[in-house]
Amino acid sequence: MESAESSQPRESMPRANLPVVGQAVLDLHGQLAKVVAINPEAADQAILLRLDDGRLVSLEAGLLQLQADGSWQLPLVFEQLASPSETVIPLMEEQVTVGKKMVDTGRGVRLRKIVSERAETIDPPLLHEELVIDHVDLNQMQAAGVTPVVHYDGDTLVIPVLEEVLVVEKRLLLKEEVRILRKVSQVHAAQTVILRSEQILAETFTDLPAKPSLNSEAADSGTHGG
Repeated sequence: MESAESSQPRESMPRANLPVVGQAVLDLHGQLAKVVAINPEAADQAILLRLDDGRLVSLEAGLLQLQADGSWQLPLVFEQLASPSETVIPLMEEQVTVGKKMVDTGRGVRLRKIVSERAETIDPPLLHEELVIDHVDLNQMQAAGVTPVVHYDGDTLVIPVLEEVLVVEKRLLLKEEVRILRKVSQVHAAQTVILRSEQILAETFTDLPAKPSLNSEAADSGTHGG
């Protein structure tokens, strides 16, 4: 059975990646075959294998896979490639699988943080509280048994400041009463008083006595005054 040749050109496998003559090759079922000939100059790098029953199988070197232990494996079954009357040469097509992986390039990236400053005006509302303390002088005596307490007068907290003082009480003592009674009575008291009265006498010139001197008038005045 022959397969149609691929229209895509195939790349030659490096000589170092080819099995050597006499090296064993296993298929998928674990059947063993040995390499009897290699034609690295051919375009398909044909490899001739001999099976345990003596049959020969020719295949491309690109079909073989190198294992981690150094052995070679065919991802097919030899029975699919060999028959008593014909040689089957399978044709393979390579496909590209694109992937990504992390590669250490040996170069690092240095990150440097630069702090810059700028002035910005902000005006947030702030609450400010202050206490205004006012001392009010009262000097009021409190009634016995009454103690002022702390209280609020609107928004003002009133704290009474108390002081014990010694009180000397002064009262009036009614010691006695003086009673005065006014009595009215009549009594007779005989007294001698001089009362004067005036009168006018009419006289003629012939009847007038001699004119008294000034000294005599002064003496008379003194007598009347007494």
